[in-house]
Amino acid sequence: MGKNYNLVVDINGVAPSTTRRRLISLTFTIKSSNEETKFMTPVSVSPVLRTNINFTLDSNFPFTLKGDDFEVDFISRSNNTYIRKSRVVEVYDAQKIITVKFGGAISQNFDVQITHKQFGRIDTKGNMLTVGSNTTSIVPMTGSIYGGTMVTIKGTNFGTTATDNPVELFRLGEKSVKCFV
Repeated sequence: MGKNYNLVVDINGVAPSTTRRRLISLTFTIKSSNEETKFMTPVSVSPVLRTNINFTLDSNFPFTLKGDDFEVDFISRSNNTYIRKSRVVEVYDAQKIITVKFGGAISQNFDVQITHKQFGRIDTKGNMLTVGSNTTSIVPMTGSIYGGTMVTIKGTNFGTTATDNPVELFRLGEKSVKCFV
């Protein structure tokens, strides 16, 4: 369950009198168990594409999920003043899933912070978002100077729409050439 604390509220440094204290009975409970995120998918996203990220909360989360009740921030591990706020776009109360729209960021790792209006912070330990793209192969590695060579580029965090992945080829010291998709 949790531990109960009796609260005394000082207003402008003045505590209520003993008589008044009996009239006001405030109890604050700190839960001994913490609600947590069980899963985050995906764990790696593109730095430039808007991406939905799903968080599955503990099935015992004590409140009905409503999008307006959550704030989700992604905090840079290398510079904690660089924070990317995300908007909750969907909630699935029965499955305890919240979906946020991540709008992209500088390539790096981010810690996740989820806050619920009534519950407070939700444990997100172990949830790290990696932002970045990676090229794993380019085939073929040679082509005509006049163009027309079909090039296949493979990697991570590319968009599913070809136009989301602009490609430019360049040789050091020369102007780049845009490729057609």
